[in-house]
Amino acid sequence: MTNLSRHLGTVAVLSLVVSSGAVAQAKGGTDDAHWAKVRRVLRTTPLVDGHNDLPWYIREEVKTAPRDVEAYDLRTRTSGNTDIARLKQGMVGGQFWSVYIPGEVKDSGYARIQLEQIDIAKRIIAKYPDAFSLSLTAADVRRAKAAGKVGSLLGMEGGHALENSLGALRAYYDLGARYLTLTHNVTLDWADAAQDKLLHGGLTKFGEEVVREMNRLGMLVDLSHVSPGTMSDALNVTESPVIFSHSAARALVDVPRNVPDSILQRLPKNGGVVMVAFVPGFTSNKVVAWKQAQGEQAEAALKRHAGDSAAARRDLKEWERTHPFVNATIADVADHIEHIRKVASVNNVGLGSDYDGTGNELPDGLGDVSTFPALLVELSKRGWSESDLRKVAGENVLRVMSENERIAAKLRRQRPGASRTGAPVAFGRSTRQRAAKTSEKRPPLVRPSPSMVEKLRPSRRIVRRPLATRSLMRRMSNSTRPPVDVQRPSMLTRSRRDSSMSRPLRSSSSSTRARVISRVGPTSCASVPRPRSSPSRALAPPNGPSPPPGPGR
Repeated sequence: MTNLSRHLGTVAVLSLVVSSGAVAQAKGGTDDAHWAKVRRVLRTTPLVDGHNDLPWYIREEVKTAPRDVEAYDLRTRTSGNTDIARLKQGMVGGQFWSVYIPGEVKDSGYARIQLEQIDIAKRIIAKYPDAFSLSLTAADVRRAKAAGKVGSLLGMEGGHALENSLGALRAYYDLGARYLTLTHNVTLDWADAAQDKLLHGGLTKFGEEVVREMNRLGMLVDLSHVSPGTMSDALNVTESPVIFSHSAARALVDVPRNVPDSILQRLPKNGGVVMVAFVPGFTSNKVVAWKQAQGEQAEAALKRHAGDSAAARRDLKEWERTHPFVNATIADVADHIEHIRKVASVNNVGLGSDYDGTGNELPDGLGDVSTFPALLVELSKRGWSESDLRKVAGENVLRVMSENERIAAKLRRQRPGASRTGAPVAFGRSTRQRAAKTSEKRPPLVRPSPSMVEKLRPSRRIVRRPLATRSLMRRMSNSTRPPVDVQRPSMLTRSRRDSSMSRPLRSSSSSTRARVISRVGPTSCASVPRPRSSPSRALAPPNGPSPPPGPGR
């Protein structure tokens, strides 16, 4: 009996071992099947990432050799998230290299830094011709993929680089920029940013003109970083599909940088794509809550120690030890992709990592450019078909590019480039603001008479003589003096030459002053300076007051 029991026990153990091995093998086989499916997809479909900050990383983050493209060797393992070996491992076929510049620059203007960033990006591409190929169209990206290279596109991040000039927009397009994020983190003269004051309620008329000109050029309108009002206005105006180069779903993580469902619901009609960012602060509520608590603790520690930063850091370090950071995961990013698919459609979602732009704060399992396939494997495990994986990997954004190119070719035949190259103040409020102001009645403009001009002149004591006396003096003066336009330029001519004139022309007598007014006439009275105490609308321009400049200007 004892031998029989021992024999049965041995059989049971062996059966358990065999069955456990079979389960493990089956599980491993399932994972292998998902990986095989993803590799099959990426062998023929270019994986296109919407946002990589490598040019700025080389400019600012590499402390040993800033801006030195030669020193930052992408053929070796780099300190950032990107190098050639890891791009190949990640099967990347197309990359929008962000030529970001900050909106808070105050030195020599935005244009110089923008040109330098474009130069850095192009030098990176040119240095590695066997790995990168400069791409200007969707077809260029596919050709690069077929040649075993990364199709390299340039994306501008922030409309402040335009300096309110449509001419600059065209010049940047000619230099190779293929998308423009309308704002970065600062509100502009013509567009509201998501993380700054809302001054316009969306786009101004000039902002709408920017979108139309981008459509005519074939430059993708990127709505990451902008306010919901700007998103909505851009969707109202654009004739081409838009992109969000690196954003996530606001319904899942309620931060200003993410896209509300009300906007997602409009994407199927527009055909645009939200390229989901991997940033933990956009994709994980746990990360958002932890960072908020950390900030509150830091502020409290500074108050507690009366501004002693060393003591406050010690307190904060102790708090972090007892409240460990909980990072985002691949599953969190996949949740955002699936939410966008649910609210919009599978045709309206893509990938926009933001690698080399997060300070190495990235989800577990998505630490660098080699990990793109792991995200697609996660989606495959959730039931995504090969066709759907191809769309999210790159086909959606390539379709958007092709559609922008097709529409641009049509628009260029229909209309020339806009001649306006600046002065957004001339375009007034946004569509939403004008609709909100329909009940506001402005007083009609009245052309002032010469007598009104006299009253509007800066306060100086004027002796008012009888009308007959003034008429006699005017005739005597005209007979003994040359005409005003011979003696010196009229007030109108002078005001055009010197826009800073803020005081009246000097004259030896009130008769001379009366003669100047009579010569200039009522048609030029707008050039006469107005006293500070006069009503602001007396000589207001017909389009109303201009919008206040953005804080970054």
